[in-house]
Amino acid sequence: MFTSMYFPKQSMPRMSEMCDERSGDGISALQKELIRIKSEQFHSRPPAEKCVYNANEPVSVLDPANTLLFSSEFESGNLSKAFLVTEFEYDLELASDANARGSTQWFNYSVTNASPGTYTFNLVNFVKSSSLYNKGLRPCFYSRKLKKWTAVGRNICYFKNRLGKPPTGSTSRELYAMSFDIDLTDSKDVYYFAYCYPFTYTDLQIYLRSLEEASKRQNFYKFKREVLCTTVQGRRCDIIKISKRNKKNKSNEKAKKYLVISGRVHPGETNASWVVKGILDFLTSNKAWSIDLLEHYRVILIPMLNPDGVAIGSYRCDNNGYDLNRCWKQPNETLHPTIYHAKNYIRRLVSKGEVALFFDIHGHSRKQNVFMYGNSNARRYRLKTSPKYPYYEKILPLMMSKLCSEFSFEECTFHITKKKEGTARVVNWSELGVALSYTVEASFLGASSLCDGNYAIGQYQELGMMLLRAVHEYINPNQAFVQSIVAELT
Repeated sequence: MFTSMYFPKQSMPRMSEMCDERSGDGISALQKELIRIKSEQFHSRPPAEKCVYNANEPVSVLDPANTLLFSSEFESGNLSKAFLVTEFEYDLELASDANARGSTQWFNYSVTNASPGTYTFNLVNFVKSSSLYNKGLRPCFYSRKLKKWTAVGRNICYFKNRLGKPPTGSTSRELYAMSFDIDLTDSKDVYYFAYCYPFTYTDLQIYLRSLEEASKRQNFYKFKREVLCTTVQGRRCDIIKISKRNKKNKSNEKAKKYLVISGRVHPGETNASWVVKGILDFLTSNKAWSIDLLEHYRVILIPMLNPDGVAIGSYRCDNNGYDLNRCWKQPNETLHPTIYHAKNYIRRLVSKGEVALFFDIHGHSRKQNVFMYGNSNARRYRLKTSPKYPYYEKILPLMMSKLCSEFSFEECTFHITKKKEGTARVVNWSELGVALSYTVEASFLGASSLCDGNYAIGQYQELGMMLLRAVHEYINPNQAFVQSIVAELT
């Protein structure tokens, strides 16, 4: 019988202990031993052949009283099949992104009918060769009775699945498995497991409606919600415009610069939505910083660039199998409507005034911390603006690292590779003339300096606020902070 309790709950090492013991590859000796043991036992047991869940067709379960009941048939759900190994162990297969091969990362499924005990779940068809699961990342967990998302699990590890074969057409040659243990105690509760804290298309619609209603009860900012376009599957892609009410001096209102923010082009990067929510909460908070920021900028937000991919539970692509963050160079209005209309909208903003900053918010699955990708002043790009300072593109990221301990300037890069030339960050800079255009990456795991596992939802929201605080410091009339950063860079 397969035994999953390699490290009893009482003797499981703390994250700080694992951080202290990490080797050059960032994986502790203790974790490597866990990987070896779990991999050996996974590959030495008989293959799991009793399918107890199939998202595409009904499955008859021989012993329903002693079998978990699985489901992924809800918004943003992703679980293709579940196989029974023993009463307390299951192998799970994820669905690839629609019309795409080899993109299996996001999972979101529920179980119920759990007899009290310790369960082992093996997710067997990941395609990335490395993962933060070996450095402390934990699955996200929700109990319908407790009504709270948390990061859970023990004996978590990620290893090569030598028994599996990648789907036809996949760029990956091998599959990988992630295994974790968890105690389930209530047969009547419904438990949800996800790669990261879900933020669905419906969640966004409810949240934006609440902001609309709240904006009617105040008089210090203008909040306008519009439909940028409809998606291929007919969903609305929202665009939000926030500015300070300024009835006394309308000429000054017209002279403002634009700050443009987009998010969730990759559906499985749900942490990006929580960062964007932190940004929106801050801008509508009536705090001194937010009021001052709105004195300088009109803020334009497109909080969800890929509503279809989000709704159907994809990780990276839309429903047609396109990675929309590679389509900014030549977006097609029919195939990539959200990118096509977002690009044209920003182009119109540039023609009316100056788009001073562009942020595209993402989640990162292999690195820790928060960091940015920027653009260097390479000669082969015909830029429409000249940099104000040497190393202009590095000033804001370095300021952010001084203000936020979880931001890593060392992880930031400012060069452009061939495969990134179709991204929002590069096209807004090189083609549309946005001088400061960044991809902002927030790790699924957390800060390497803290060694305390996953970021919580509130921490992602706080990171959104801290990003705007850095922008606020950047535009501060007292440029002493900026000058000190310039001096440090030169």
